[in-house]
Amino acid sequence: MLSNCPEILIYAQGDIRSWHDLARLADIVRPMMGITVELWGAVMNIMGAIEASVVIAAMLERVTEIKNPGAYPRTLTMRSKEGLFSSSPMVMAFGRRSAAWGFTAVNSKQTAGQAGVAGAGVRRGEV
Repeated sequence: MLSNCPEILIYAQGDIRSWHDLARLADIVRPMMGITVELWGAVMNIMGAIEASVVIAAMLERVTEIKNPGAYPRTLTMRSKEGLFSSSPMVMAFGRRSAAWGFTAVNSKQTAGQAGVAGAGVRRGEV
């Protein structure tokens, strides 16, 4: 997942080795995007911590294109509640875009793949 959404790695103080690490990092980044504590709680309650964290990482990839970053997760949460949203297609699209542009993610000392966090889709147990 991180190989497709590497922007969040800029804010990491170390390697992201687990979903828990990603969730902590998303919680650090989300206020910078205008996502309040209340909204974050609602998003995590509906989507779960993993999916919510992936949404934050994906949003960060195109934060300059999102007109209202505070409202965007609210919309995705409503879609998720109705069973109409999964972050996997969003993450895979970033992977295709990166591959087309020839980008690779680098996390200070090693690539995301070397850190054990590669993967295009979002699956439990695999960041």
